[in-house]
Amino acid sequence: MAEELLLNKYRQSPVILSLLTQRDLHLVNIGCSDADVVRVSDGNTSWFIKIKPDDGVEPLATERDVLVWLAPRALVPAVRDYGRAGGYEYLVTGAVPGSDCVALHEGGRMTPHAMVALLAEGLRLLHGLPLEACPFDQGLERKLAQAEANVAAGRVDETDFDPERQGMTAAAIYRRLQEHPPRETALVFNHGDYCLPNIMVQEGRISGFIDLGRAGIADRYNDLAIASRSIAYNLGAEFEPFFFAHYGLEHPDRERIAYYRALDELY
Repeated sequence: MAEELLLNKYRQSPVILSLLTQRDLHLVNIGCSDADVVRVSDGNTSWFIKIKPDDGVEPLATERDVLVWLAPRALVPAVRDYGRAGGYEYLVTGAVPGSDCVALHEGGRMTPHAMVALLAEGLRLLHGLPLEACPFDQGLERKLAQAEANVAAGRVDETDFDPERQGMTAAAIYRRLQEHPPRETALVFNHGDYCLPNIMVQEGRISGFIDLGRAGIADRYNDLAIASRSIAYNLGAEFEPFFFAHYGLEHPDRERIAYYRALDELY
């Protein structure tokens, strides 16, 4: 039924429809963006198609460019195709082998301690990438500007805030963020959405990083805040200190963590 609704949605876009028809489709529901993500198989190989409105908000062209830049530097999906058609953007990528960390945990195929150690290792790897040739800026000034645009356009779901911000408005969160920004003291290459569904694992090792549309140079606490929140949500808050220790951070800055978690609410 979901696949039939998907085909009907893109019936007026022949280019996109041609990517979806005559193949085995599986709609991927994990994620909070307005993009449709579809796993496609022809019987021999599988790949993914991401489709979103061509509205200039977090364009898939940026994710394509990030993946191309990262390809010789880290394990990421291969870009197969990109285009714009019928008011939509689409990005076609190869499938990364393995399972995401949520599926591994829910299936009891990896202990929380082993998973947290692996997540810390993966983040250290990304944060250790050389920045000299990186063209992607995700610094605080840019992220605040995008957050302001999201609030003004009504793109923020105020019903989905973390418990400590329930009842607040997006505008109020933005004002607080704007009034008390932290100094960016540790610029590294950030994944941008380093959470359990976006880390793929095969045979006990990271096999790939996915959903990199917000990747770029930013303070490491942007990733640390999102990663530790995902670990607390999926595995339990007791594993946060274990994660920071494996990352190599003995005394994490809780104020910075709180700030970047609040900023992420506006995306």
